[in-house]
Amino acid sequence: MNTRETRSFPIPQSGMLLENMEDGVCILEAAQTIRVVYASPGFYRMLETDPSALPLPCGLKELGIQPDAEEEYERIIRAGIPQKQTSKHLHRLRTRKGNWLWRHVRIAEIASAGESCPLFLEISRDVSESVHNRLQLQENAERFQIAFGQSRFRLWDVTLPDRVFHAFSADLPSDGSGSRIPDFPEALLSEGVVHPDSAGPFRRFAAALLDGKSAGTGNFIMKDQEGVYNWFALSYRQIHDQDGKPVKAVGIQERLPAVSGMFSFGLPRRPIPEALRHSLIARLHADLTADTVEELWMDGSDQTARVNGLSYSSLLKKKDISLFHQADEKQLLERLSRDSLLGAFAEGSCWSCEDYERVDSGGNISWVTVTLNLARDPVSGSVHLFACFCSAQKRHEWEALSGAVICRDSVTGLYDARTFRTISGYLLLSGPDRIVPDQADRCPAAAFPGDTDSMHALALIHLGGRFFHDGETESEGCRRIRFTAVALAFALGPD
Repeated sequence: MNTRETRSFPIPQSGMLLENMEDGVCILEAAQTIRVVYASPGFYRMLETDPSALPLPCGLKELGIQPDAEEEYERIIRAGIPQKQTSKHLHRLRTRKGNWLWRHVRIAEIASAGESCPLFLEISRDVSESVHNRLQLQENAERFQIAFGQSRFRLWDVTLPDRVFHAFSADLPSDGSGSRIPDFPEALLSEGVVHPDSAGPFRRFAAALLDGKSAGTGNFIMKDQEGVYNWFALSYRQIHDQDGKPVKAVGIQERLPAVSGMFSFGLPRRPIPEALRHSLIARLHADLTADTVEELWMDGSDQTARVNGLSYSSLLKKKDISLFHQADEKQLLERLSRDSLLGAFAEGSCWSCEDYERVDSGGNISWVTVTLNLARDPVSGSVHLFACFCSAQKRHEWEALSGAVICRDSVTGLYDARTFRTISGYLLLSGPDRIVPDQADRCPAAAFPGDTDSMHALALIHLGGRFFHDGETESEGCRRIRFTAVALAFALGPD
């Protein structure tokens, strides 16, 4: 310690500790002017100087505190600090080398027997890096706010331990808070945020989320910010703690596309059938003649910009946008290749569908039905592909649980009568309005556990009229029947 007066102050005695402390320790005397009467080695290092360049005692002004902050800091000291309590202050300070730093100070009054002026213990730390990081985060948040306000997305999250749902809007407060709804998912259903028609799929989506599924997507009828029901796609990913345990799901909400393909003057498309929207996974539009991707919507968000400039042929092989399970990939790539589809269209094929297994964004393998529609643009003459990928997992589970031997009509690909009767009997027995026991002998299935949260409806559609044109071969007529069945099945949904 370097002093200008010979006086006795309660100087800390732990020299080794103070020598190695990163924080600065000072003792201040609140006399007519506030003076620093002791400073530790850590304090001198913070100021980038040494005791010989800053002899003690000295005033606050000599420390290099920013003038307006110095006045505020002095007012805090002179106002007095309640016994056994600590005051805090953050201010800028200029070192002896001309560098500005942010200094966080904690100060408390200490016992000063025999002293006419109160003494204060000050512990300070250089927090410049933290302040700069916080300012950078704030600046980035403001930039994000501007971009977020111009996007179609809405952010949301669910904290798993307390099952609280938060939704964030572009005009959210600076503290990041948004609308808070506890008791996820039931509160969203009881408050009408999710439409009753989407209750079953939404509960299954929420159950997987709360169970810790790493990622997921789903399509639901929900209220928008104006309180009007619309179709939305929700997608999320889990955030994990240090032990790898999922603690929060963070996701986006995006309005579900209303059409089944890119709308254009030459190829106007009808809206996606309602029956498909809960199960829609991906939608693809490609110009096969030009080998370009016109539109890609997948896993709850529009991916078109992501694949901009990518050819259709390259998209099929792109691993991070793969729509196929590895085991089936080769066969499917051949089936959906540009050359195969153009060849099929040249032979008169315009509708086809296929079931396969796919790995979703959460790493789960599930059944998917892909329906393909090929059409020629009458203006440009280009051949376009419109593909819809829908979840078929529920239908495959019904087939397994019903115990049916799955047989299909050789032309249409639809269930034959026996298979249809067995599966429909299972559904009637497993729904909330079960067939009473004395009716069970008239139904060709036993009682199964099943979807107790949804109603089941049964419809029989008979297609009449002539499918064979004059002079047409049997294979051509059967192909027309097949196309009609595929298009009708697509409109009615994968279930």
